[in-house]
Amino acid sequence: MASLASNFESFAQTIAVASTRDRLRKVREIRESIEIVHTSEYENFLRHCFPVFRNVLERETPQMVNSDDQKVRLTILEILNRLPNNEVLRSYVPDLMRLCLVLLRTENEECAIICLRIVLDLHKNFRPSQEQFVRQFLEFMSHLYRNIPASVRTNFTSASSGSAGSDASSLVPGADGADAGAAGRRLTPATESFRVLAECPMIAMFLFQLYPKLIESSIATLLPLMVQTIKISVPDNVSSRYPVAYRDLIALQIKTFSFLT
Repeated sequence: MASLASNFESFAQTIAVASTRDRLRKVREIRESIEIVHTSEYENFLRHCFPVFRNVLERETPQMVNSDDQKVRLTILEILNRLPNNEVLRSYVPDLMRLCLVLLRTENEECAIICLRIVLDLHKNFRPSQEQFVRQFLEFMSHLYRNIPASVRTNFTSASSGSAGSDASSLVPGADGADAGAAGRRLTPATESFRVLAECPMIAMFLFQLYPKLIESSIATLLPLMVQTIKISVPDNVSSRYPVAYRDLIALQIKTFSFLT
């Protein structure tokens, strides 16, 4: 931690230009030294590291296969998720919120779930100043519900992503099966993920408590889409062929039903 705290600017510049392997090592070092954000160095850390983190996530391509580039993105989001939500962070909140809302539409399931956690924490800790971002989240949520029929087809076919539970379909051609988790596993796009959508009703419920004036207009859009999702059924053999995706779908339907009741 001492080397990191002594020169944030140099450390951030190294991350910006490093090879993927070196960048991964650097961001992991930051994650393992995350207690630095609970000291007086937090402001300096944000000043130098946040712009670099944002640039990596904004300008570089989201990954749909597990790789070192994916691990870099995931580690950066884990760091951002662990930042103290205090006054030091406040000036960065709009940029962090915008970043997460953009990434929700482009990222994979693993990264998007962390983005949702960040979004919820920012709304909890910096209310009500984040009202401007609520509609964008609700539009994303509506998009996922609207896309449910296509997501069901995608998740329950042999060409589906790693959440389908079929080892053969979840590997990139040529990947070493013994190391599939590290290098070959396909990742579900956030916009096709049952798990990502299952996190949304709870967030929406919290937002409606904060901003009740948005309920009427939003529910008019969400209600029929949610009912459609609850009514979805799949063939009997799906639960054995794609057990993970099947469980995720059932969890989504349960959370959607809970929201409506």
